[in-house]
Amino acid sequence: MASHESIEVRMISWLPPPETVLSNDEHRPLIDLPIVESLRSGGRASQTLTSRQQLQPWDELQCRMKQKWQVERGSTTPVPRGPLLFGDDETLDELFGFLCQLFFDGELFEIVNYDWVDMTDINQSHGMAGCTSDPSEIEMLITRPLSTEGGFYTGEDAVEIVSTVLHEMCHAYVQTNVCRCTDCEAVPERLGETGHGNIWRYVAGLAEKEIERLFSHLGKWDLGLQVTFDKELEFDYLDDDNDGDM
Repeated sequence: MASHESIEVRMISWLPPPETVLSNDEHRPLIDLPIVESLRSGGRASQTLTSRQQLQPWDELQCRMKQKWQVERGSTTPVPRGPLLFGDDETLDELFGFLCQLFFDGELFEIVNYDWVDMTDINQSHGMAGCTSDPSEIEMLITRPLSTEGGFYTGEDAVEIVSTVLHEMCHAYVQTNVCRCTDCEAVPERLGETGHGNIWRYVAGLAEKEIERLFSHLGKWDLGLQVTFDKELEFDYLDDDNDGDM
């Protein structure tokens, strides 16, 4: 994809090295995390790599998707323009691997399990497109939307799936790296009632900005910052009401 050639890609190490893992009693200021340093410096502290190196896995995934489309839909059926994904395990593996390497320096490979879940199996009453479990055993469940293209997802649907995976990976990062000292645990706004507190919004905000910069030509990227913020406010409002009844 020739449009990638002029894009400067930054590798952002969001996870601290293993030797810096702290106990629950030891405070780790948010400002000390590499993601915050990168955000405050406009990416200057991060390593610069060529677009060919870092975006090649996406190009390879798209090439495989087009070949799969032609095999399953027939070579005479035009391949859709724009991003193309398929709802199988192999595609999810490739997508997770690409995002993990591009945004998280590969550090989430060993600590996160992930799988598809059909829309009928996840709590759609809360508008969930995915979910991530607690830090002791991180598991990401990514909603597999209903497909009108025989298991393929095109255009906005494909962009939404990528956004959902990256949204959940931000949860995985926060859950494994947020400071859990006694003082920090006493501030509920940090993690939030729904897991979309101040720290997650900080991480997801940078991720959204970066993927929009790299792939704006594919569509509109939305990691759900506004809708999840609204849900946090909803919980605060309910808590205030309950306190008033006591």
